[in-house]
Amino acid sequence: MFYYLKGELSIKSKKLIYLIMLFIGIFIVFKGCSHLRAYWIHEHISISDVQSIVIRGRNTRNAAPEEAEKIVKWFNSIYDIEKNDFSGTTDISSIQIILKSNEKIGIFYPGKRNKDFEIQRYSRTGTWISYWGNQPDIKNILQIAASIK
Repeated sequence: MFYYLKGELSIKSKKLIYLIMLFIGIFIVFKGCSHLRAYWIHEHISISDVQSIVIRGRNTRNAAPEEAEKIVKWFNSIYDIEKNDFSGTTDISSIQIILKSNEKIGIFYPGKRNKDFEIQRYSRTGTWISYWGNQPDIKNILQIAASIK
């Protein structure tokens, strides 16, 4: 594939190498952008900012303080985030996190295929957004609330 002319790569081979490097660079940039987009969509919260957490399903209840701390920790560890364009799914159970600023964050079960649940909240720019995510402990709480597990 590489042709050497007096110990140097031919011009065609150099162009091919540059083209391959360009495509690898573009791939890396797109991968990085998708991770940044997920970071900008999902904002972490602090337990000190939480006013209350309500778990809804067959029975509605307030989360105990220890459980609320765990839910916030798990919320901050949500992964595999994908933006949702409000597809109109119906929830069986949900967790509503009410912050001291009166902002509400909804976590709705079930999610779509390969996603545990849907999150709805205000973005950093003040627009209402929806996205899918995965986190097994939150999914477990939502399944129990829905009496699935």
